Amino acid sequence: MLIRRDELRLVVTTGLTNALGLLAPLGFGFYATLAVLAVGTGTYGNSLRLGRQRLLGTLLGAALLVVTKECLRELPLALALGLALGLLRALGEWLGLRVGYKVGGLVLVMGWLVHGDDLDWWIPLRLFWTCVGILMALLSLRLFWPSQAVTQTRSQWNVLLGSLAEGLEAAAAQLYLSGATAKQGHAAKPTSAATPTTQADPQHRRTVELRRQLGLLRRGRPMVEAELGDHPSRHPLLRGFSLLEDACSSLIGALDTLERQPPPLGQVASLAALRLAEAELLEAAAAQLGQWCRIVLQPGESLKHPPPFQAPASWSVADHWLRDPSFAAMDLGRLQRIARRLMACQQVLSCLLHCESRWRQLVP
Repeated sequence: MLIRRDELRLVVTTGLTNALGLLAPLGFGFYATLAVLAVGTGTYGNSLRLGRQRLLGTLLGAALLVVTKECLRELPLALALGLALGLLRALGEWLGLRVGYKVGGLVLVMGWLVHGDDLDWWIPLRLFWTCVGILMALLSLRLFWPSQAVTQTRSQWNVLLGSLAEGLEAAAAQLYLSGATAKQGHAAKPTSAATPTTQADPQHRRTVELRRQLGLLRRGRPMVEAELGDHPSRHPLLRGFSLLEDACSSLIGALDTLERQPPPLGQVASLAALRLAEAELLEAAAAQLGQWCRIVLQPGESLKHPPPFQAPASWSVADHWLRDPSFAAMDLGRLQRIARRLMACQQVLSCLLHCESRWRQLVP
């Protein structure tokens, strides 16, 4: 492409701002054009940061200009101007300015050398046109081809969390189905070692798709960081996305284990109680992920934390059923399958509790 959309947007905005400055009855309209060129960086977050710095630098330069013109007027011009610029640099460092002190220095130099007799009206006009330029730049970023990285990421998280919830609901439904099958007496023994693989094939494709969606979100992270502006790693929204990324990675692993290890069949009361506890836990986890889905779509500077997740009562007493003597009569392969499923369910529970605990620390 000969010209990118960001460059075209900057050209159009600069032209419109320059026309506004020329047509306005006020002087010094070119300061608005300079502000547009300085802060129109292509992302709203960076432009907001630069605009804030430019405005603060202008205010600081104007304040120092008024003070130093009055206090240092008896000194030689070179010495007075040097002291004023040094003071500006020190205050700029103290305030954390990175680029704003440069425009503050220009205000000082122009005020001392050119507009020394016109400060009463030159300073207000400069501040006014600087604000106009910053507003024009920010409006252009919202109106002309706005960056949608954060909005798209929210939608992608909604899809991923919804798919995870569907996977957990499907795993719970499989448990209820296996319980009904056991009651009908079709579960004397597993038919063959190939049965788990045969059942897991379509479900395994689900976890592959979930990992693909998570990979897309990870690859889109740099665009979100650019839109959020300065120090994105400290931004509560990006930190919330990082929590979701860790949680989803762990949940996908647990779901993959559940899909590869079909529920052990049998009519033993303790085994039926464990199946029920697993199913209720997975259903509760799916419902909690549904709340996460609604939260990620809500606009704001951070992700509001959901109500605390509580495990169902049946899961709290699951360890009681593990002490049943009937487990001693089961073969090793069956016991291993039960253990893997219980560990995967515990991983789901621990993941939700840990994520929401850190989530509440991000959002008071």
